[in-house]
Amino acid sequence: MAPKRKRVSYDDNALFYWVRHTGEMRKRASREGARNGSHPSGKLILDAHEWGEAMVRAYLACMADDGVAASDRWNALRSKGKEWYARGYLFYLLPQCADAPEDIATHKCYNEHVYNKNPPPSEATVRDCVILNARKLWWDSYANTIRADAWAALQDAKNAATKKCAAAATTSAPAYASAPASASASASASTSLAPSPMTVSPATAIVAKSLNQGLPPLLARLLKNPASKEPRTPRAGIRELVAAALRSNRMLRVWNEESSNGRKLTLLSKRTDQLANELCERDLGLVCGLGGSDEAAYREALGRGGMRRIGKGGFNSICDANDIVQAAWAVELLPIEVASDFLRKRAVLRCPHGGSDPLSFDEAVSEATNMLFTALIRAGPRVAALGCAPWSAFRRGRERRGYAIYAFLEAGMMSVDRRLTSTTPGASAAESRPYYDALVAAVYRISAEGYVHLDATLRNFIDFYSHELPSTFKGHYIRVIDVDAKHFRRLCTGHTSEWRYLFLFNLLTVLVFLKERLAERWKPHIHWPPRMRAMCEQLISELSGLTNIAAITMWTGAFEDTQAFPDLGKGEFAGDTHEAAKNAAVRTLKHYLLQQPLNEATIRYVNVIKPDPNDPGKVSSGQELDAARRWYDNVYRKQMMPQRAFFLEKLRSPWGAKRFVDVAFEFLDTPLAHMQEKCKDARCSKQHHPGYSRKYLLGIA
Repeated sequence: MAPKRKRVSYDDNALFYWVRHTGEMRKRASREGARNGSHPSGKLILDAHEWGEAMVRAYLACMADDGVAASDRWNALRSKGKEWYARGYLFYLLPQCADAPEDIATHKCYNEHVYNKNPPPSEATVRDCVILNARKLWWDSYANTIRADAWAALQDAKNAATKKCAAAATTSAPAYASAPASASASASASTSLAPSPMTVSPATAIVAKSLNQGLPPLLARLLKNPASKEPRTPRAGIRELVAAALRSNRMLRVWNEESSNGRKLTLLSKRTDQLANELCERDLGLVCGLGGSDEAAYREALGRGGMRRIGKGGFNSICDANDIVQAAWAVELLPIEVASDFLRKRAVLRCPHGGSDPLSFDEAVSEATNMLFTALIRAGPRVAALGCAPWSAFRRGRERRGYAIYAFLEAGMMSVDRRLTSTTPGASAAESRPYYDALVAAVYRISAEGYVHLDATLRNFIDFYSHELPSTFKGHYIRVIDVDAKHFRRLCTGHTSEWRYLFLFNLLTVLVFLKERLAERWKPHIHWPPRMRAMCEQLISELSGLTNIAAITMWTGAFEDTQAFPDLGKGEFAGDTHEAAKNAAVRTLKHYLLQQPLNEATIRYVNVIKPDPNDPGKVSSGQELDAARRWYDNVYRKQMMPQRAFFLEKLRSPWGAKRFVDVAFEFLDTPLAHMQEKCKDARCSKQHHPGYSRKYLLGIA
């Protein structure tokens, strides 16, 4: 009888891997990370959790290097993963336990379960009281990233096996020609930036792999070596071409054309003035930005045209075709390729609503250029058709004449802001690393072309995934929208490495809004991973003496919650220079970080509990009052107020002004719990009275 195969134990080898690749992690151990509930979940010990996950990755890396099949690694993770995690978690709490390596014997754990306990708790006590609960919670709620990575490796192995079988099946057929391997594919394979588990700490291996996998090559190289000052030449601008087309009443389009390898800017045969006249003849001019501001008339025109409004911003509305029969005008009036996409809901109509002011011709050209250019570089949605028509509006009894842009744009699924706040299972991206990577890639695309986005809130990024996020992301499909020239400015057009600092400024701005939105769901290992943090830290260290927007935008100056928002197209705010962009950036950031929380709290809380001075007889219902109080206690007091207080404190710091990127970096580093601690004395809704002033209710008196 053949001898039974001896079962291999990887305990010792995994421990060797773990010790070898967690030196930096052990040095970073802190009192804050040792605190119970310091993990974003509020239920795990942050540093112990990192040690536990590092142990899991050590086992998987050890098995992979030993040639263990991906299917066996997957099965081992499912059966033993919790035990591996518990081992690392235990080592953190009891570095001198029975099987702990000598390398960690001097580690001091400040967790209250074990620190200065005399006698120290037994290993059995720690296992029963702490470890069992921690490993179950981790596996049930926080092991998704590691499991997804192991599952992806399994699928890759299966796909490779399938291709190998298919290739073997074709070897028996006569080969008439043997095509050479793709040079680009070979280069990609030979310069893969995904780090080996042998050269990167297991605690950060999945982070680095996720960040580098499929990212644009230049961005991947920057993440790998942040100090490298690799220059880039942006794509040539198209402003003159767009201006000439709009002056000639021509409509423009950026879509995938068969005659090119990608997106191409083309002119449509339909003239803008002709289309505008035909729409007005059918009483549809109102919905295309060519009419007045009567909301009732607007809605009536929408219904008449078989459309519905699905979104509304400060200046524009988004409409789609809701009734194909009523929207049959599209086939008669629009170029067939545009009508087809619109009626099939692949494109939506974006046009100014009644509350908007007309644009000057120069403003219209700038905004149209930004929309078309971002579509060309795959940073914005494709443009099925874009036109610019004369428009008039009455403001304060006076007619104002100008231009309106109306465009048929590629239809997205939802904004990043909505995706992150979604509570639908499978739809939320709050803990999705690939989705985060797609957002970073979107920020990179505009930065690499020399743009700064001064209105980079999450609602101005839209994704093109299915409603339920896919299990495997095949590409980065997040695009930037609302690229008007006041906020979306091109500061660099030549061959330069300055794009790195634009990326720094844009990225930190977006991540600040991301952390504000996620609040207690912010997870540093996903949203502020070590490699991203290290890259930002390096770029900030280079800013001294420079004059780019990241270097000169200082978080300083006065703030009054009654201050009106200025016109960013005039005076010191106007122009595509770093100085003008800096002035506009400071004013915009103050609005979003300091003013917007007060505005929202006024609407959702103050106006509900306080009597309306214009209508004293109007009283909120008990249900409305309860909802407002819950929102105040759970959202404003716990999330918005502490984060706003952080930026207000930095603005008024007696130690002098700081660059905004420094303040943003510190904000991303600071746990929400620390900010909440500084606002712990803020009154809850039960302590409020309707007679209190607005400022007192909002905690700013």
